[in-house]
Amino acid sequence: MGLAIREAGKPISDPHTQARPASIAAQAETHIALDRTEDRQMTRPRACGVLIRNDAILMVLHVEPTRSYWTLPGGALEIGETPAEAVVREFSEETGLCTHVSRLLFTRSYCQTLDGRKIRSPEYIFLVNYVAAASSQMPAVTCVPEGVLRGVAWKSLDEMRNHRQVSAALRALDCD
Repeated sequence: MGLAIREAGKPISDPHTQARPASIAAQAETHIALDRTEDRQMTRPRACGVLIRNDAILMVLHVEPTRSYWTLPGGALEIGETPAEAVVREFSEETGLCTHVSRLLFTRSYCQTLDGRKIRSPEYIFLVNYVAAASSQMPAVTCVPEGVLRGVAWKSLDEMRNHRQVSAALRALDCD
Protein backbone atom coordinates (compact mmCIF):
# COMPACT_ATOMS: atom_id res chain seq x y z
CA MET A 1 0.00 0.00 0.00
CA GLY A 2 1.50 3.36 -1.00
CA LEU A 3 0.75 6.98 -0.24
CA ALA A 4 -0.25 9.41 -2.96
CA ILE A 5 -0.79 13.16 -2.91
CA ARG A 6 -4.38 14.18 -3.53
CA GLU A 7 -5.68 17.69 -4.13
CA ALA A 8 -9.40 18.38 -3.91
CA GLY A 9 -10.03 14.64 -4.09
CA LYS A 10 -8.11 14.15 -7.36
CA PRO A 11 -4.80 12.29 -7.63
CA ILE A 12 -1.83 14.40 -8.70
CA SER A 13 0.35 12.38 -11.03
CA ASP A 14 3.60 14.19 -10.23
CA PRO A 15 3.61 16.45 -7.16
CA HIS A 16 7.15 17.64 -7.99
CA THR A 17 6.02 19.47 -11.13
CA GLN A 18 2.85 21.06 -9.78
CA ALA A 19 2.59 24.84 -9.79
CA ARG A 20 2.78 26.43 -6.38
CA PRO A 21 -0.64 27.02 -4.83
CA ALA A 22 -1.66 30.67 -4.80
CA SER A 23 -2.29 30.82 -1.06
CA ILE A 24 -1.93 28.98 2.21
CA ALA A 25 -5.64 28.17 1.95
CA ALA A 26 -4.99 26.48 -1.40
CA GLN A 27 -2.02 24.62 0.12
CA ALA A 28 -4.31 23.37 2.87
CA GLU A 29 -6.37 21.57 0.22
CA THR A 30 -3.46 19.19 -0.47
CA HIS A 31 -3.96 16.03 1.61
CA ILE A 32 -2.21 12.71 1.94
CA ALA A 33 -4.52 9.80 1.25
CA LEU A 34 -4.00 6.07 1.17
CA ASP A 35 -3.62 4.73 -2.33
CA ARG A 36 -4.23 1.00 -2.56
CA THR A 37 -2.80 0.52 -6.04
CA GLU A 38 0.10 -1.89 -5.77
CA ASP A 39 1.91 -0.58 -8.85
CA ARG A 40 2.80 2.74 -7.20
CA GLN A 41 5.90 3.07 -5.06
CA MET A 42 5.32 4.04 -1.46
CA THR A 43 6.43 7.60 -0.74
CA ARG A 44 6.89 9.47 2.49
CA PRO A 45 6.16 13.15 1.88
CA ARG A 46 7.71 15.52 4.37
CA ALA A 47 7.49 19.20 5.25
CA CYS A 48 10.20 21.48 6.65
CA GLY A 49 10.18 25.02 7.93
CA VAL A 50 12.54 27.96 7.66
CA LEU A 51 12.55 30.31 10.66
CA ILE A 52 15.06 33.16 10.47
CA ARG A 53 15.64 35.73 13.23
CA ASN A 54 18.51 38.22 13.67
CA ASP A 55 20.72 36.63 10.97
CA ALA A 56 20.26 33.14 12.43
CA ILE A 57 18.25 30.14 11.25
CA LEU A 58 16.68 27.51 13.48
CA MET A 59 18.12 24.04 12.86
CA VAL A 60 17.75 20.61 14.49
CA LEU A 61 20.50 18.06 15.03
CA HIS A 62 19.92 14.49 13.87
CA VAL A 63 22.22 11.72 15.06
CA GLU A 64 22.14 8.35 13.33
CA PRO A 65 24.43 5.35 13.91
CA THR A 66 26.75 6.32 11.03
CA ARG A 67 26.36 10.11 10.80
CA SER A 68 25.09 13.29 12.41
CA TYR A 69 23.84 16.42 10.67
CA TRP A 70 21.94 19.68 11.08
CA THR A 71 18.67 20.00 9.17
CA LEU A 72 15.60 22.20 9.04
CA PRO A 73 12.88 21.33 11.57
CA GLY A 74 10.27 19.12 9.95
CA GLY A 75 9.26 15.59 9.23
CA ALA A 76 6.82 13.20 7.61
CA LEU A 77 3.21 14.09 6.93
CA GLU A 78 0.63 12.07 8.78
CA ILE A 79 -2.27 10.60 6.81
CA GLY A 80 -4.93 13.26 6.24
CA GLU A 81 -2.53 16.09 7.13
CA THR A 82 -1.59 18.92 4.76
CA PRO A 83 2.06 19.89 4.34
CA ALA A 84 1.34 23.22 6.07
CA GLU A 85 -0.27 21.44 9.04
CA ALA A 86 2.65 19.02 9.22
CA VAL A 87 5.31 21.72 9.43
CA VAL A 88 3.46 23.52 12.25
CA ARG A 89 3.09 20.23 14.17
CA GLU A 90 6.71 19.22 13.57
CA PHE A 91 8.00 22.63 14.70
CA SER A 92 6.06 22.29 17.94
CA GLU A 93 7.27 18.73 18.53
CA GLU A 94 10.92 19.37 17.65
CA THR A 95 11.52 22.90 18.96
CA GLY A 96 8.70 23.69 21.40
CA LEU A 97 7.77 26.75 19.30
CA CYS A 98 4.28 27.68 18.18
CA THR A 99 4.52 28.78 14.55
CA HIS A 100 2.33 29.62 11.60
CA VAL A 101 3.09 29.23 7.92
CA SER A 102 3.80 32.40 5.94
CA ARG A 103 4.19 30.80 2.53
CA LEU A 104 5.48 27.86 0.57
CA LEU A 105 9.06 28.58 -0.52
CA PHE A 106 9.61 25.60 -2.79
CA THR A 107 9.11 21.89 -3.25
CA ARG A 108 11.75 19.35 -4.15
CA SER A 109 12.21 15.61 -4.04
CA TYR A 110 14.53 13.82 -1.66
CA CYS A 111 15.92 10.29 -1.67
CA GLN A 112 15.10 7.86 1.12
CA THR A 113 15.32 4.15 1.77
CA LEU A 114 12.10 2.27 2.53
CA ASP A 115 12.00 -1.50 2.82
CA GLY A 116 15.53 -1.67 1.42
CA ARG A 117 14.62 0.32 -1.71
CA LYS A 118 15.81 3.83 -2.53
CA ILE A 119 12.89 5.99 -3.61
CA ARG A 120 12.23 9.67 -4.16
CA SER A 121 9.60 11.49 -2.12
CA PRO A 122 8.29 15.06 -2.14
CA GLU A 123 9.49 17.62 0.39
CA TYR A 124 7.69 20.93 0.98
CA ILE A 125 9.76 23.79 2.43
CA PHE A 126 7.79 26.63 4.06
CA LEU A 127 8.71 29.99 5.50
CA VAL A 128 7.31 30.02 9.04
CA ASN A 129 6.97 32.69 11.71
CA TYR A 130 7.06 32.36 15.46
CA VAL A 131 3.57 33.20 16.74
CA ALA A 132 4.77 35.54 19.52
CA ALA A 133 7.45 37.23 17.41
CA ALA A 134 6.56 40.85 18.21
CA SER A 135 9.97 41.47 19.79
CA SER A 136 13.33 41.10 18.08
CA GLN A 137 14.54 38.70 20.78
CA MET A 138 15.37 35.17 19.77
CA PRO A 139 12.61 32.81 20.96
CA ALA A 140 13.81 30.17 23.40
CA VAL A 141 13.78 26.66 21.96
CA THR A 142 13.64 23.28 23.65
CA CYS A 143 14.41 19.79 22.47
CA VAL A 144 13.27 16.49 23.90
CA PRO A 145 15.58 13.91 22.28
CA GLU A 146 13.53 11.29 20.46
CA GLY A 147 14.53 8.96 17.64
CA VAL A 148 17.30 10.65 15.67
CA LEU A 149 16.53 14.13 17.06
CA ARG A 150 19.26 15.18 19.50
CA GLY A 151 19.32 18.97 19.56
CA VAL A 152 17.98 22.29 18.37
CA ALA A 153 19.91 25.54 17.97
CA TRP A 154 19.96 28.92 16.31
CA LYS A 155 22.78 28.72 13.76
CA SER A 156 24.39 31.73 12.09
CA LEU A 157 23.25 32.24 8.49
CA ASP A 158 26.90 32.75 7.53
CA GLU A 159 27.79 29.38 9.08
CA MET A 160 24.90 27.58 7.34
CA ARG A 161 24.96 29.44 3.98
CA ASN A 162 26.43 26.42 2.13
CA HIS A 163 24.07 23.89 3.74
CA ARG A 164 21.92 22.31 0.98
CA GLN A 165 18.52 23.16 2.48
CA VAL A 166 19.54 26.58 3.80
CA SER A 167 21.13 27.73 0.53
CA ALA A 168 18.00 26.69 -1.38
CA ALA A 169 15.80 28.55 1.12
CA LEU A 170 17.93 31.69 0.84
CA ARG A 171 17.69 31.54 -2.97
CA ALA A 172 13.88 31.18 -2.69
CA LEU A 173 13.84 34.19 -0.36
CA ASP A 174 16.12 36.01 -2.82
CA CYS A 175 18.69 36.79 -0.15
CA ASP A 176 21.67 34.61 -1.09
